Amino acid sequence: MTLKAVISDLDGVLIDSEAIKAGFWREILAAYGVHNGAEWYANNKGAPGPELARKAVREYRLAVDPAALAQKNRELHLSSLGDAPAIPANVDFLQRLSCPLAVASSMYSSLISFFVKRLGLESRVQVTVSGAEDVGRDKPAPDIYLLAAVRLGVEPRQCLVIEDSLPGVAAAKAAGMYCAGYGIQADICVKDFSVHSLRSLERLLA
Repeated sequence: MTLKAVISDLDGVLIDSEAIKAGFWREILAAYGVHNGAEWYANNKGAPGPELARKAVREYRLAVDPAALAQKNRELHLSSLGDAPAIPANVDFLQRLSCPLAVASSMYSSLISFFVKRLGLESRVQVTVSGAEDVGRDKPAPDIYLLAAVRLGVEPRQCLVIEDSLPGVAAAKAAGMYCAGYGIQADICVKDFSVHSLRSLERLLA
C-alpha cells in the first residue's frame, strides 16, 4: 500500500458540527409538526441537504416542496454553522502532514473555505471540493473524492480518506480509495481502518 495524499471530510472530523446540524433539522421539521428532528438527523447524517429534505418529506408525508426544506437548511448552514468548534487534535494531525491534502465535504464552498481559514489550514490544504456545488452527485456517490484526486494529481488508489459517516465511507470505497472510519464502529460498514485518534494513521503516511 502506497499512500501519497489525504482527503479529509470536514463535518465530524475537523469541526464538531453534528449537534448544531441536528438543531437545524429540529427547527425545520418542528415547523411541520415533527418533533424528533434532531434524532431523525442523527440517523441520517452524512447525506447531502437536498437528499435529507426529500427523505423527510417522504417519510413524514409532509405537504411541502422538498426544495423549500433544502433552502431552509442552506440558510441555517450559512448563517449559523460558522460557530461550530474545531476538533483540535485532528486539525493538528493534518497540519503536521507533509503529503498533499484536500478537504472534501457536502458543505457549500463558502463554508468549506471559511473553516479551512479559521482552522489555520490554508497553507496545508491544496484542494477543496464541495459536494453541494462542485459535483453532480454527492456522497455516497464517489464523485466528490474522484474530483479531489484529480485536482491533487494523485491516483485514487494512492489516497487515504478520513470519514465519520456511512455515506462518506461508501463514497470513498466506491472511488477506489483507502478509508479510515473516524469514530465509526468496525462492524457497521466496510472500511479499511477504524480509528478514534488520527494519530494512529501516522504510520501509514510515513
